[in-house]
Amino acid sequence: MSHTADLRPVRPRLAFRVGVIGSRHLPQATLPAIETQVRAVLGLVRDEMSEAGRRPEARLVYADSHTGPLKPWLRILSPLANGADQLVARIALQLGFELEVVLPFAQEEYERSMDDGSVAAFRALLDQASDGSTASSSRVVTLDGHFGDDANLSYQAVGRLVVRNCDLLVAIWDGNVDRGVGGTADTVGFAAAGGQAVWQIDPTVAREPSLIEAASHLRWPERASAGAAAADALRGRIRHLVLPPSIHRRRGHHGVLGRIAGRGAPNPLQVFMQERIAAPGFFGRMFDASGESVLQAAAWVGRGGRSPPFSPASSGTTALPGLTNGVPWAATVWEPAYAAPNALAGVYAARYRSTYTLVVLLSALTLLIATGTLDAEGWAKIAFTFAELSLLAAIALLVLTNERRRWHERWIAYRLIAEICRKQEALASLGWSQPSWSGARAPAPSEPSEAAEDGGYASWAGWYVEAVARAMPLPTGTLSGRGLDAVRDKVLHTLLHGQRAYHLGRAGRYRAASRGLSGIGESLFFATVALVACKMMLILLHGAPGLVHFVGQAAALLATPSAACVALRAYAELDILAEQSSSMARILGATEARIRDMAADRPLVSQEIGREIAQLADAMLQDIEGWARLAQVKAVEAG
Repeated sequence: MSHTADLRPVRPRLAFRVGVIGSRHLPQATLPAIETQVRAVLGLVRDEMSEAGRRPEARLVYADSHTGPLKPWLRILSPLANGADQLVARIALQLGFELEVVLPFAQEEYERSMDDGSVAAFRALLDQASDGSTASSSRVVTLDGHFGDDANLSYQAVGRLVVRNCDLLVAIWDGNVDRGVGGTADTVGFAAAGGQAVWQIDPTVAREPSLIEAASHLRWPERASAGAAAADALRGRIRHLVLPPSIHRRRGHHGVLGRIAGRGAPNPLQVFMQERIAAPGFFGRMFDASGESVLQAAAWVGRGGRSPPFSPASSGTTALPGLTNGVPWAATVWEPAYAAPNALAGVYAARYRSTYTLVVLLSALTLLIATGTLDAEGWAKIAFTFAELSLLAAIALLVLTNERRRWHERWIAYRLIAEICRKQEALASLGWSQPSWSGARAPAPSEPSEAAEDGGYASWAGWYVEAVARAMPLPTGTLSGRGLDAVRDKVLHTLLHGQRAYHLGRAGRYRAASRGLSGIGESLFFATVALVACKMMLILLHGAPGLVHFVGQAAALLATPSAACVALRAYAELDILAEQSSSMARILGATEARIRDMAADRPLVSQEIGREIAQLADAMLQDIEGWARLAQVKAVEAG
């Protein structure tokens, strides 16, 4: 990997993926009409994507290798069964789409399920599933299904893989829902339930195609748009998917300083795409380290001066040895997408933590100086007052800088991007994917959505990850035998074992820091109580006024750092974060045990592993969302 200072956010290709599912036996009488409708919808996608490539806002995110319009990467995902699959693939290739093939089981078995006349067409199309770079650059992934008793489940797995990895599903389907597991209706129902757009072409009658955008459209087909209305809805949906969201205003400005800093704030997506990781200078390093140093010192106190336990694995993603059995590791494409936001999140987390730590400490120091000012006279009083004003100005400057440069928001958004990419790396190895985080699969609104207007982190961060996912290729090779073993070993090592070690270490570190801050604050509190009691006794015994004053001053001085410890502990939410990590470590451990117990020679075990990883990713992302919501309201404020 390149040095940290060279890391930059990935610019994906402008891409769109069309999946296909449908009947194996198309009526000859309506075949010309079917071909016309397929050509029309694929032409609409091609034209709309070409128009998107000419939009200036597209250059904000997508890779640009020339000065003209961006050239979209159009892909068709097809199992290449006879009938609808082969028909759509053939027309798509004629229109400039590239073909990616997903097979439910070995090619020899798959060909046995086809009509005699379609095997030759299948092989001819299979030869075109290549990026053309080398003779062996096949874009075919074969699942670990079987043609026998597991055939329907194998077809279901392929249909769902197509749905998870496409932006529009073309279904040549008559609407009959009584075909059972693995049939077209089963796949269309899965797509509609997940908010995927389905372009339905009825092969039995000559009628206009319709756009299914919700599960309710399957129960009440009349609610789905058809004809010209469906085409307009699809155009809007494509624009909503591929064009960057417009962010018109920013939320989260607290108080006067926040509102001042928020004026003229730039588009956060544009800021992210222009990020560069530069090595900070001496004072920058000191500032970034200040917040973490306080927590580390508190953790050291909380552990009684002992060193932390050894952690056998880090939270990062390890480098990969290469390819195994023709299956490319998903990390070869997802690791660069993860690396930059992960490093950037660490940078801005340090700056945000240092900001609130310094604000608390400077506030405590201000109070100490204010206490000293009460008894000062002459030039000393002026000097104390000047120092007090200087500290207050420093606090205001820290808050303004944090708000203006959006360290807090950038930390949350970049951590969210990195963690979604980390989960997607594991899922993509098996052809799985996560649910939409940006709402990009919802129908395109006629006006900018509220999520886009308010600048919420999920509105653009989730959109960016989905833009990256559209430009990622499918795994290739056979997801069985040694290939599947390699994928499973990688998932176990990187996502499960590594993340469990990270969460265990994080929980221990935060608990120790919480104990340390609590112990320091409590000790100072009891010392303050003792001094106040001593002062009371001196007053009752008519002690020397100077001594009474000294003891009172000492009590006031000790109360301030005690309050600072309480404030830091409460603001950092250390106990909550420690409990979150402990809970996640338990979930990771249970998932790891279940995946290790799976028999590798069982049919479709890849889908069982994918299901486990998908459920784990969902739990982890819910945990991240909870953390993000907690962190979002913890903005740094003066006072």
